Amino acid sequence: MSRRITVRSGIFPLIWVGFLLVSLAAWRGWFVYRHAVDDGLSPWIAGFRLDLSMACGAYVLLYFPLLALLISRHKFFQVFLTILVCLLWSVVCLVEFASVMMYREWGATLDARAISYLRFPKEAWASSHSFLRVSDVLFFAVFLAVGYVVLRLMRKLLSDPPYSRAAWVWLAFSGPAAFLGLRGGWQKLPIVPSDAFYSSDMAANFAATNKVWYLAYTMTRSIEATPIHSTAEIDAFSKKYRADVPSDTIVMQGDWQRKNIVLLVMEGWSASVVSYTGSKNAVTPFFDSLAQVSVRYSQAYSSGFRTDQGLMSLLSGMPSIQSINMPNVLHKVRQYPSLPRKMKESGRTTCFYYGGNANFSNLSQYLTTMDFDTIVSQATFPATMHQSEWGVPDHLLLSYAAASLSNVQPPFFSTLLLLSSHAPFDIPDNAMHDSRESTADRYLASVRYSDRSLRRFFDLARKESWFENTVFLLVSDHGSTHLGADVSSPARFRIPMIIYDPAHAPGYTGQAIDIPCNHFDVPATICAQTKTRITDFPFSRNLLSPSSRQKAYWNTDQVAACIGDSTVDIVPLAKSGHELRNREPVLFLDWVKQRFASDLSSSK
Repeated sequence: MSRRITVRSGIFPLIWVGFLLVSLAAWRGWFVYRHAVDDGLSPWIAGFRLDLSMACGAYVLLYFPLLALLISRHKFFQVFLTILVCLLWSVVCLVEFASVMMYREWGATLDARAISYLRFPKEAWASSHSFLRVSDVLFFAVFLAVGYVVLRLMRKLLSDPPYSRAAWVWLAFSGPAAFLGLRGGWQKLPIVPSDAFYSSDMAANFAATNKVWYLAYTMTRSIEATPIHSTAEIDAFSKKYRADVPSDTIVMQGDWQRKNIVLLVMEGWSASVVSYTGSKNAVTPFFDSLAQVSVRYSQAYSSGFRTDQGLMSLLSGMPSIQSINMPNVLHKVRQYPSLPRKMKESGRTTCFYYGGNANFSNLSQYLTTMDFDTIVSQATFPATMHQSEWGVPDHLLLSYAAASLSNVQPPFFSTLLLLSSHAPFDIPDNAMHDSRESTADRYLASVRYSDRSLRRFFDLARKESWFENTVFLLVSDHGSTHLGADVSSPARFRIPMIIYDPAHAPGYTGQAIDIPCNHFDVPATICAQTKTRITDFPFSRNLLSPSSRQKAYWNTDQVAACIGDSTVDIVPLAKSGHELRNREPVLFLDWVKQRFASDLSSSK
C-alpha cells in the first residue's frame, strides 16, 4: 500500500506542471482568436520555454510546503497545499483573462503599470469594463470552473503523503530541476519575456509571451531608464537634434507676451476623427471649422499612449519612457520642468480644469508641483454634476471653465483636460450619437459629444471680455486604437493639433503644416512666443518654426519609433543590443532616459 501511495503522491509535481502547460496553451489559443493572430503554431512554439518556466515556478512555490508535509506528516500542510494550488490557478486565469481584455487598448498584456492604477478602483473599472466581452467572461468562468474540478481530482494525490525513501529521492531531484526550469536553462542569463518574441507583429509576440511571467517580470524589475548608448553617442545625437530646430518664428507671426493662453486637451482624440487630416471618420464638425482658421498640424504625434504621458509632454516637455508612469515616480516629480511655472514667471495666473479625480495616477501632486495657482477637479463640483463614471462630463466642465476664467486675473495660462471620450465613453443620454453596438461606434459617439461641448465652450467664451485677447492651443493627449490602428503603428499616435487666435483679421484661412512634430513641442512654442526661457525643455521645438529635417518620436514598452517626411522607423526593443545601436528612435529614447536619470531640475 505504501508503494502505491508513494507513486501517486510522487507524480503530483509532473501532473501539476503538465496541467499548467495545457491550460496556458488553451489560454494562448483564446488570445490568438480574440486578436486575430494568424501565424499557425508559431505562438505556441515560441512561447513554450516561458510556459515551462512559469509552470516550474508554480511548482517551486509548492516545493517547500510539500517538503514540510513529508517531514511533519501534518494535515495542516495538506490543507495549505490545496489552498495554494487553487490560489495559483485563480491567479493564472485572472492574469490571462485581464491580458486578453486589455491588449487592444494598451498594446501590452497585464503589467506593473496597469496594476498601479488599481489604487483607484473606480477609475480603473471605468477605464476597462467597456472592453469586456460576454465571450471572454464565459470562457474565463468555464475555464476557471473546469480547472477547479481537475484540481479537486488532483487533490487525491495529496491525500496520503509518501513516507518512503523513494519520495525523498524524488523531491531531492524535482526541486533543483524546477529551479533550473524556472531559470530557463543553463544559459548565462535567465530567461526573460522577450525571449518569446519572434515576429515583427507585436500581437503575435504577446500571444507567445507567457502573461503571468510578463506581469511578474514587470513587477519585480527596477525602473528601466538605462541607455544602451554611451554618453558621447547620446550627446552627439542631442546636438544634431537641436541643430535641426530653427531659432526664428516663421509661422503665425504675433506677440503673445500680453495674451491669455488656453491649452485645451482632448481625451484620446485620434487624427482619424477629424477631417483636416484626411479622415473619412470625421465626427468633429466644430473642431474642423476652427481648424480652417487656425495653424493646423497634420503630422502631429503623441509620444505615449496614456493621459499621464500626454500631460507630462504638454506641461513638462518630457517625452514618454517605456514602462515608466512618470508622475508616479515621486522623488522625480519636483524635478520635472514646468510650463505653468514659466508662465507664472511671465506674469500669468495659472489654472487647471478637469472633471475627474485629481488624485488618479498622482495627478494632484504633479499639478501642484507644476505650480498651478488653481486646480479645479471633480471634488470642486457638487455630486449632482458627477454624471459619468469618470466624473463631470465635458459640457459641464467647459461651461464652468468659460465662466470661471472671467474671474481669473489676466493674463492667464489655463489648461483644460477633457474626459468624456475616454473608455467607457460614458456620455449624457441626451447627446447625439451613433449606435453603441461596437467599441468604435461608442468611441466616435463620445468624440462627437466632446466636439459639441467644445462648440458650447467657444459660444460662451466669445461673450467674455478675455476671449479676443486669448490664444487657444487644442491638442489630444494621445491617439487611439479604437478604430483599428495597430498598437505600434503611426496611426495609433497621430493626433490633431491646432493653434487658434481669434484676433486674426476676418478672412484668415489658417496655415497647414505637414512637418512631423510632437505634442512635447508645446512648451517651447509657448515659451518662444511669450519671450520666456526655453532651455528647461531640451526635447521641445517651436511648432511655429518647423524644420523639414525634424522627425516625430514615440515609444511603447515594446517599440521605439520615429517618422520623418517619408520614412518610418519602428524598432522592437526586444532586439539584442547590437541590433538597437545607432537606430535613431533608440538614440532618442536613450537621450530621454539619460535626462530622466539625471537631475531634471537642472537646465543644462
